Amino acid sequence: RAADKPGAENRYALTETTNDAKTGAVHSNGDAGTFVLKGERRPVGRPNFAIPAPDGTVYLIFSGQNPLRVAVTLQAFDVSAQHMQPFLRTPDNYLKQEAAKVGGAVFPPGSVAYLVVARFIDDVLMLPARESFTGAANTGQFVGNFSKLIPYCLAYEDRKGAKPYAMLFKPGAKKGTVELFAAKTGTLFCDRDGVKSLDEGEWEEQTIAGTRAVVLSFPANVDPLDTGVTNVERESAKIAFIEPSKGTPGVRPGKLYQAGAKIYDYQYRFNKTAADAVRSALAVP
Repeated sequence: RAADKPGAENRYALTETTNDAKTGAVHSNGDAGTFVLKGERRPVGRPNFAIPAPDGTVYLIFSGQNPLRVAVTLQAFDVSAQHMQPFLRTPDNYLKQEAAKVGGAVFPPGSVAYLVVARFIDDVLMLPARESFTGAANTGQFVGNFSKLIPYCLAYEDRKGAKPYAMLFKPGAKKGTVELFAAKTGTLFCDRDGVKSLDEGEWEEQTIAGTRAVVLSFPANVDPLDTGVTNVERESAKIAFIEPSKGTPGVRPGKLYQAGAKIYDYQYRFNKTAADAVRSALAVP
């Protein structure tokens, strides 16, 4: 909820309430544990202020000494007389479990649904809430460790048609290519399922906000879901192996969120007319 009146610099104070400690207002669909600035992990925090822009965008300023800055826009849809069930979705674009309870109920006249589209203002390196270790102390060692016999297996979404990949680097000074092989599944350690390369991508060592990272890029025919990028962030995120220089050391897998690229939140928000109708259909007081 935003304050009724703005404060300094046209900032509206925000108050966020939830009955689920893991759910946030605009970033609950991403695994955002900490972002890394000048080699140091920083908590993402909660949005503290909102600043409206003339084009309809709202800029959210998160808490912290060096806060994240996120631009948010709402896409409005007139859903009057449409069935409710398809609009009861999770942030990751799956039907909610309770969606079946509304049956064939439709929205009344005057109902509006909103989709949230977010964009980072700056390039941001993000580590997940549960970090994993690559065994490398720095980015150079990381590339070297996975450039010979031992591949690195990329995370993937387990689904019908998934193509898990095992990756080997072709090392260079600061950039090069990566070969993608079919990964063996059901094994404790990463290994290739065959010696034939299925595709090729690129890697580059970059310094982003004072932090070194190896950033991966793949051709369009490689599904982001098979590289560890989720559907909601496929336009904005790249897999990055991040080297924090403060706190717990070692290269960790994370993501680079590119400035200006879109992140979608498929959990629809509703105006009061639509929200009241949904509550009634779900028998929620």
